[in-house]
Amino acid sequence: MGEPALQLDTPIGGVAPEYVLSVWPKVEPILKRVIKPDSGYAPHHVLMEIQQRIAQLWIIGDFDAAVITKILVKPLHKVLFIPFMAGNGYHEWRDDWQTLMEAYAIHNGCSAIEWSDRRGWKRLADTHGDGYKPTLLTIRKELDNGQ
Repeated sequence: MGEPALQLDTPIGGVAPEYVLSVWPKVEPILKRVIKPDSGYAPHHVLMEIQQRIAQLWIIGDFDAAVITKILVKPLHKVLFIPFMAGNGYHEWRDDWQTLMEAYAIHNGCSAIEWSDRRGWKRLADTHGDGYKPTLLTIRKELDNGQ
């Protein structure tokens, strides 16, 4: 008998690449908040990576938020990387989102989850006036994936 399905209070769903165009008009405005030129991406690049199965699109609630994930294969391990996440009500769906992402990462043989954020370091870079600008801060969680 298999493991029971995850019981989540928040509806969170992955969008299959063949259906991404049908939801993209609702998702793109959400993701435009965080997909900036300094990331090396425009929204249409993210769309292409989803269609090519390089990245995955997750929708939280009734388009309350959107998350982009990628499974990165590094020389020493696989990581579920979250380059873009935007939306509203984070504190309401955070626990369900983390539960689902951890289960998805473990199911795909990942040993950690990494995601990027821009907060915090900006003040430090701005105070020196030497031309450095913060782009990303990587946050990581090690997973117990049974290995």
